[in-house]
Amino acid sequence: MMTRRRYLLLVPFLFILSLGPASFRRSISADSEGFAGTVVDMVTESPIPDAEVRVDGEATVTDAGGRYRLSAAPGVHEVRVRAAGYIGVTRGWCTLEKGKWAEVDFEMVPRHPDKVAAAIIDEKMMQVSQAPPPDLTNAISEKGYALSSVEQVPETIRVLMPDDSVVVMRMEEYLRGVVPAEMSPYWPPEALRAQAVAARTYAATRHAHEDKGADVCTTSHCQVWGPTHYETTDQAVEETHGVSATFDGRLIYAFFFAHCNGHTRSSKEVWGGDLPYCQPVECPCGHSELYGHGVGMCQWGARALAEEGYTYKDILKHYYTGVTVDDMPRGSVSVPEWNRSTAITLTFSHVVGAAVQLSNDWVWEGEDEELYHWVGTGRVVSDTQALNGWAWFGEGGVDSPGAWYGPYACDLPDGQDYDVYFRLKTSDNTLAEGIATLDVVDNLGEDYLVEGDRCYDERPLMGTDFAQSGRYEEFRLALNYGSVWPTCSDPDIKDGLEFRTWFNGKGDLYLDRVTVFQRPQPVSPSIVWNVREEEGPQEVIVRFWDGDGDRYDQVVVTVNVDMSAPQWLSYGSRSAEVQDALSGLDAESAVWCDSCDGGVSWSEWRTLSLTATVGITEPLRLTAPPEAEGHVRFRIQDVAGNVSESDPIALAPSPTPSATPSPTRPFTEECLMPLILKAADE
Repeated sequence: MMTRRRYLLLVPFLFILSLGPASFRRSISADSEGFAGTVVDMVTESPIPDAEVRVDGEATVTDAGGRYRLSAAPGVHEVRVRAAGYIGVTRGWCTLEKGKWAEVDFEMVPRHPDKVAAAIIDEKMMQVSQAPPPDLTNAISEKGYALSSVEQVPETIRVLMPDDSVVVMRMEEYLRGVVPAEMSPYWPPEALRAQAVAARTYAATRHAHEDKGADVCTTSHCQVWGPTHYETTDQAVEETHGVSATFDGRLIYAFFFAHCNGHTRSSKEVWGGDLPYCQPVECPCGHSELYGHGVGMCQWGARALAEEGYTYKDILKHYYTGVTVDDMPRGSVSVPEWNRSTAITLTFSHVVGAAVQLSNDWVWEGEDEELYHWVGTGRVVSDTQALNGWAWFGEGGVDSPGAWYGPYACDLPDGQDYDVYFRLKTSDNTLAEGIATLDVVDNLGEDYLVEGDRCYDERPLMGTDFAQSGRYEEFRLALNYGSVWPTCSDPDIKDGLEFRTWFNGKGDLYLDRVTVFQRPQPVSPSIVWNVREEEGPQEVIVRFWDGDGDRYDQVVVTVNVDMSAPQWLSYGSRSAEVQDALSGLDAESAVWCDSCDGGVSWSEWRTLSLTATVGITEPLRLTAPPEAEGHVRFRIQDVAGNVSESDPIALAPSPTPSATPSPTRPFTEECLMPLILKAADE
């Protein structure tokens, strides 16, 4: 494999006086904090002027020397850079301390480099890095015919960072940092897509650091990962979202390397084992020497095939003999940044799948206090396979039989039907007797043993119902809530929906979580979805299902709701203070008008120039311009589009009165009389 050289660490630095505020689009106070650095061409190392640098909602451009300086709040940020003729680049995991500046420099890659420039880029960005780890090569050698036991790409992956900390990332986020560490971002899109699938498949089968609670590290021991990623490689990851390569229904060990000398090697030739999908094949890589171990996908060969018109699936099937490039259901979801209604338009793209299923984050963890447990029926355990790292565990033959129940939910809108998914695992899937009973009930009373339970669905569960031992699976129950019974009407009674697990103590059982979704609906370009009636950020879980309803891919999207108009806080003699603490004020929308007849008639709205940035959440003062007379009003909207008008303000005399009325102001007697009297005096 190849690795990306990471040149710069984030370090606080003192700003050089010669790069003072006059050199930049924005001026920053001396006691603020932010990011600064230089943007240069990777090939020529010459500065790139007018490159846009963005951190969160703030942006600036580089000066003639390629330098930038941009304020930001303390915390962890992504710094993005775009420039004409170059591939956009992002540096993630940039930590900013309060009162300090952090240096982040960029070398940008030209979109269409010539041969000389391409050679320089490849030399800087790519180098041999992988010899497959001994634990895996030994297993291949000993077993002779080694297949992984993994059947599906996990949603998340645990990454061992260089400082020995473990960070849980979404698989697609992790891959954004892997692909540019393996292929130059200007390479053909189909080659980048092939690399994304190979990296995803390899990562899903790699569990190399269990002793530290991690799956992969950031070095060549697993796959090289870095915080820098590019628009082109991000697109390759997104467009192959969830796609993996399988053999006999299980994910392959997707080895890859730099280049060969015209043909790849078999795993048997290199390591002594025999992987059926790692056989020698012809390769148009254009090199006369082997660079790497030679097993699996030749990266330079993948580039050559892509330039000949092969798709990423063709490339993968060429290098991995007999594999299936598994089109898992997948898709991307986008929403407006801010919404002034709870009816949100979800827009879908790059969809592979027949149906989509939505949830307003209706998730109850097995160990949460909202899911109650009979005393002695189990305990909370740390579990790396659980989606949040914790689960409720009942040990067969040790813990007492009993109920895991609750949460008495009133979250679900009535008149609709839902699917309830219990995420469970057992230690022994050969146990041919019942280990639990699952049900969904709507309870009418505070004591569910006495009051009448109304059951929507029930399912007995045996050990043999699990496909595998020691692996979480989801079991679906139906909630036909279309003709709802009258519950949740009295806040003092614990009625509402319960998702119950009746543990009988005969076999080990882990409960990770219960998740509720609205029933699947056919995929369309967009769907209007009603989120909770509350303001601020909310999460919506989206599942894309295949045509058979057997497999899904899950995406979590954050929706921001702001239904409140900006609030006017105080008034002065010629000004008013306004604030919007959610989406923030759209400073560019500020306008004013005035009235010379006591508010009977008003002039047209006119633009009010402000120096504040769009999205400011701190109080902002709007001041009437000198030409305003009589009474003035202000109007402004927030980023979500909520509009607010101030009360009329009786103006004090302007320090620089206008000699003539604005052409847009009504020529009323009240407006004209002062001018007539002034003319008579003169």
